[in-house]
Amino acid sequence: MTPRVIQRFRQQNPDVAISIHTSDSPTATHWTASQYCDLGLASYIGEETPGVNPTLIHGY
Repeated sequence: MTPRVIQRFRQQNPDVAISIHTSDSPTATHWTASQYCDLGLASYIGEETPGVNPTLIHGY
């Protein structure tokens, strides 16, 4: 699914740079809170983190 989403995003936003970094959930949460990245995917968030607005995605 990820490659299709990225392909569609790139078609609609050709001037936006995309990079993918992988790590554990706490690191992804920290990266998002510190604005190192614009979007973070995590399997869990242990505690409320300032600067992070979690959204649960059902079905994955």
